[in-house]
Amino acid sequence: MSIGNNTIPSMTKEQALAYKSGYEAVNALEIAELRSMSFEEKFEHAAALMVSAREMGWVAALSAEDDSVRKLWIRLKRAYLSGA
Repeated sequence: MSIGNNTIPSMTKEQALAYKSGYEAVNALEIAELRSMSFEEKFEHAAALMVSAREMGWVAALSAEDDSVRKLWIRLKRAYLSGA
């Protein structure tokens, strides 16, 4: 299969199931780690991500995205409140 100029290698059903199983195991482990973290640890991780975003120059792009998401939620709220 190809998308644009990129070719995507095919997988057998068994390979796909093994990939999915591995993904689910990693996801379960990450969820368990997050649940065991203290609030302070979670806050430190979030703060580190915010610093990284600022250092990579992503703040303006993320702010623009915030505005579009905020406008969408306002539209949804209005539609909900009007009974549409």
